[in-house]
Amino acid sequence: MKNVTRREALGLGAGFASLWLAACGGGAADSGTAEPAAEAETAEAAADGILATIQGMSDADVTAALIAATNEHINLSGIVDPNQADRSDIAKGWPHTPGTPVKIGWTEMSQANPWFVAVKNSAEQTAKDYGYDINFQIAENDVSTQSGQVDNFIQLGCDVIVIDPCDVSACAKDIERAVEAGIPVICIGSAPSKATNAPILTTLSDNAYEVGYAAGKYAGSTFKGTDINMACVPGQLGNTSAEARVCGIVGGLIAAKMEENGVFTTDDAAKYASDLLWQTLKSAGKADFPEIGLHILAYGEGQWSEEGGLAAAEPILTANGSNLNLMVADNEFQCFGILRAIENAGLTGKIQVGTCADGTNVALQRIADGEMLMSGSWNGDQQGSWTIHFIHAMFEEGKDPNNLPFESFFEPKTFTKENAADWINSDPNATFFAVPDFEFPKSIA
Repeated sequence: MKNVTRREALGLGAGFASLWLAACGGGAADSGTAEPAAEAETAEAAADGILATIQGMSDADVTAALIAATNEHINLSGIVDPNQADRSDIAKGWPHTPGTPVKIGWTEMSQANPWFVAVKNSAEQTAKDYGYDINFQIAENDVSTQSGQVDNFIQLGCDVIVIDPCDVSACAKDIERAVEAGIPVICIGSAPSKATNAPILTTLSDNAYEVGYAAGKYAGSTFKGTDINMACVPGQLGNTSAEARVCGIVGGLIAAKMEENGVFTTDDAAKYASDLLWQTLKSAGKADFPEIGLHILAYGEGQWSEEGGLAAAEPILTANGSNLNLMVADNEFQCFGILRAIENAGLTGKIQVGTCADGTNVALQRIADGEMLMSGSWNGDQQGSWTIHFIHAMFEEGKDPNNLPFESFFEPKTFTKENAADWINSDPNATFFAVPDFEFPKSIA
């Protein structure tokens, strides 16, 4: 690790001690409970300071601490354990011999924005291309509706069920019922909570944390020499992708500002710090890292839509508008609403707005024009079509999904003023950037 003086480490660590205690003292139901050993480590870190503690740890120990946190907190979804446990012995409804045609049951959480619409359209078109029978249902963000849809798919004898979870914990029971009936399950968009040990084949998705982290590092590089006073707008707290994407942005901002202040150690250390800030934000409504000039003043839930982003941004701007210089959301549609709220408040040009998803042509143009700061790849067309390609590969091309990771991620991309124009899809009817060629995910071993 990069050497930092004891005085520098302790100075930064003092600011982190209260964050550490707040983060471990409570939070959302999905956060889990610290074991006695973890509580001892927490007390030691709080006494010595988080950066000083990290400086005294090997890179491997920092990574181990981060991985332990990923098992408790959904906001770290996408950070991969380098020593993933083998999953081949888990009963997952595989192998399964499909009928003719292959019958797919798909329960999608919503159609609230163009990403969801693109998922549906691309999945149905790709299934049609293969001659598959797809029953695509919308759960309207209702857990009981989604559960009933899964039960219906089981009764219909579907060959595979695809779930975009309305609730990352509640979906586990639905998955278990399907697998008990001999039907394999694929999740998309958001992974089930790891604590549920849901017996899925895998989750096919963009990498929520890492796409945010890359976007955050870029955003942080544009604030050199000035403090970042920001607000966060995840789609919904308790949703894996929403929390992880915005927390990832925060992690990237931390990395950039730590580098600027000469105290950067490793990416894993910055990611570990982002979890502490995120847990504090959820419990206290704000979080502060003054030693590197990063201040999270507020958050609101934007429900993944333009109108939701507008509604979330308005009270934040009323309370904090004169102090903010950055607002981040977990998708572009919420950013469009935030930009409207900023315009309505007469603050255009004073507050930067960015995200790490989705890569729509509209947003790419606004980034190229300087209206938005950045975004990242979360392509609805890719999500829908690649899921059907995955089903085709495992049923008809001999690909084995039995020992895939709990989450199988697409390669993340970051869109900035420097490259956004290059990613605009030349198809005038397209919503998103062009879909890359399908690649079957890599097995654990």
